[in-house]
Amino acid sequence: MEFYFVEKDYTVSLRIDGEEVTYLFLKADPRHLTADRLYFAPSDEIQRVVNRFRKAGYSDFDLKVLLDKRPVLEHPKFPLDLTYSGGYFRESERFVPLEEKLEPLYGRERLRVAIVNGMGGGLGDNIVGMTALNIFYDRLMRHFREVNIGVFTLRPRAIPILRQETIVDEIYLMPAPAELLFRYDAVVDLSNMTGWPIFRQEMVDFYLQALSIDPTSVPPEEKRCFVKINERVARELDPVVKALKCSGRPLLLFHPSSSSPIRSIPMEIVPGLLKKLFEKTEYLVVSLLPIEYDHPRLVKLDRYSQRGFDYFAYLVSRMDAVITVDTAVYHVADAFSIPTVVLFTSIPPEHRISYYPYQKGILIGGKDGEPLFYRHFSEKEEEVKALAEAWREFRMEEALKALKELREKRRRIETKPCPVCENRVPFIPTDRYRSYRHLKCERCETEFAWPRKAYDYDEAYARGKCDVAQYDHYVSAPDPERAYQGLISNPRFLKVREFLEALPVKRTLLDVGCANGFFVRYALKIGFEAYGMDASRAAVEWGEKNFGLKGRLVRALDLDEIPPSFPSQFQVITAFELVEHLEDPLSFVRKVFVRLEPGGIFIFSTPNLATLGRRMGHKDERVYFLGGERDRPPDHLSRLSTLSHRVLVERAGFKVLWQWTALPLPGDIFRALAENLKIPDLTLRLENNRTVNIKGERLSPLILKAFEALKPALADQGLFLITAALKPVSS
Repeated sequence: MEFYFVEKDYTVSLRIDGEEVTYLFLKADPRHLTADRLYFAPSDEIQRVVNRFRKAGYSDFDLKVLLDKRPVLEHPKFPLDLTYSGGYFRESERFVPLEEKLEPLYGRERLRVAIVNGMGGGLGDNIVGMTALNIFYDRLMRHFREVNIGVFTLRPRAIPILRQETIVDEIYLMPAPAELLFRYDAVVDLSNMTGWPIFRQEMVDFYLQALSIDPTSVPPEEKRCFVKINERVARELDPVVKALKCSGRPLLLFHPSSSSPIRSIPMEIVPGLLKKLFEKTEYLVVSLLPIEYDHPRLVKLDRYSQRGFDYFAYLVSRMDAVITVDTAVYHVADAFSIPTVVLFTSIPPEHRISYYPYQKGILIGGKDGEPLFYRHFSEKEEEVKALAEAWREFRMEEALKALKELREKRRRIETKPCPVCENRVPFIPTDRYRSYRHLKCERCETEFAWPRKAYDYDEAYARGKCDVAQYDHYVSAPDPERAYQGLISNPRFLKVREFLEALPVKRTLLDVGCANGFFVRYALKIGFEAYGMDASRAAVEWGEKNFGLKGRLVRALDLDEIPPSFPSQFQVITAFELVEHLEDPLSFVRKVFVRLEPGGIFIFSTPNLATLGRRMGHKDERVYFLGGERDRPPDHLSRLSTLSHRVLVERAGFKVLWQWTALPLPGDIFRALAENLKIPDLTLRLENNRTVNIKGERLSPLILKAFEALKPALADQGLFLITAALKPVSS
């Protein structure tokens, strides 16, 4: 990156990528430059920025280059550089792995990292780059409790992709004030990346190496793309896609254009290729671009795809097959394992789709696997003309043969099952965190992480060793009695306690995932013969010692491991905030069913998928989940709704007795808000210049009623969802 300043104030407003963007530049004195008057951007982009501003009418706009960057880069508070050592200007230096570069920062709880020019300017660049950035984040989280990432990008079109990533905390458009960099502990500078010596390799491997990660240390399956589906857009477009699929024909997306002429099919050749598609196949051909060609089996959906990336991505995700040029389409297609043939002109196929198992690349022109011109962008007439000749030699039959083989390969792959309802239809991608992807089952509403690898909970209870959840408070309380009262009085146990205390007969109870046994102690107090099991040896030993539960707790990972000293069946089995941790929740609930006596009751709770925050669209559970970091894998592998709970127990043979969740804000807080609000007097102006004056004190009761009226609407949106289910006597 380079640093710049201006010698007069500018407020520049212009449309970029369909967005209205306003830039503010403050003039600087070249003799006394400060970070708030310096701006930074990649050197190979800055002239384009200047030209863009001048073309928009700011004819005198100019940026002065800071010729000596040392005062900035060598400032003691400038962030530590984590960029690959063999970058654009330092190719002779050895590769220094990320872990070695981080050594000066070890010992911190929190790390803030700025990514400059992340992750390139194109949609495809950012989709691939986000995969690498998640791997980078995963490596950082091995050494720091909290990692915050800020991305500085040049193009607004990348922002929808950046926003869908949980790991991205802040997004800035460049040129940006240099003072922002000083807020970070470390920086990765991806400026001018197409000129780096390491650029000519598989795209995701380039990004990994640029982030100081050895690409060979990352499994191929972790290098695939991820694209989150916007559920609102899915609901809007689902009827459109279903109507197309009613034809009984598979949907083929044909995408002949990219952002560069050198990577696009010449428009005069497109009609001939479409004609071949209709002659040789039975596909219903879909176009997301305006194409001047008509056919009964050509469906033009550009009116939807041009509404934004979320619409574009959803439509690609619903295709059965894709033929596309080198553009973002095939990266989106990989995220959904759609059989795809990619027609490359200026990049070798092995530099883009090596890790995409259901894709094949065909190089147009070139020789011995090398393209005629290795370019990402070009409008040179001689290069475009040379490639037009190569396009005329291309035969659609080659692409169709490859596509047939890819579709057959895809059909042989068994779809992963939903862990709650065992459904195997395609799932909606909803989230990504590190190497995990969250998928949503449309039948039971469960969101589940993949891969399904549970956490080591002995480690989770060890203070300072768990990077996702902190459970050490169960085994470190200095006052056991106070700890017990604090745990058992939690509002989410209110309904459970009322229910259990009202049972006329109390026999045996097993608390699965009992932590230190606080609920076992409570159950003993109200008359149950109670027992508990937990995955953590430390928690069990603490409960035995401090709650007097010797012989009533066992360290066990499975219901099959219950010792002979415990009853073989129980009247009640509880599992509070356990199911979401399990790799196979349905198998667990089926074992609970076996361990319950006829007429027995299973009570379990999980974090609620349908919280108020999630319904408001917050991507980061820190906004709406108490404890902050815990509603993520590898700690939580599933997110369940009311329907998920019901399906889970009914598939195991139970009948639902009741479901309950505490309000996001208890009623007394609603009342306190209303009673303590100081409402000013209001004057309403009506027609004919009439006015109505309302005293603020008279509005308070109305506000209270409004708050109370919200309670039923929020009844299912609390943080924790609890279900009680009955094992029928006849079973």
